[in-house]
Amino acid sequence: MAGPSLAALTPADASAQGPAGVPLLALDMYEHAFHMDYGAAAKYVEAFMQNVKWEEVNRRYTSALKAVELLRT
Repeated sequence: MAGPSLAALTPADASAQGPAGVPLLALDMYEHAFHMDYGAAAKYVEAFMQNVKWEEVNRRYTSALKAVELLRT
């Protein structure tokens, strides 16, 4: 059995989660999300990255790894 893995998913619609798994971090790149405030996607992504709470992303990742281990037992 393969170990846990990370994947970058691009949903076909506006759903925040892919077909399976737990999102660790989600960025809405639909134009309505950034156009009014930022005008350009690059400025939006830059602002997003400056505000990511990496400790929370790490907590979610650690929690997901623990859940995988529980499912294996």
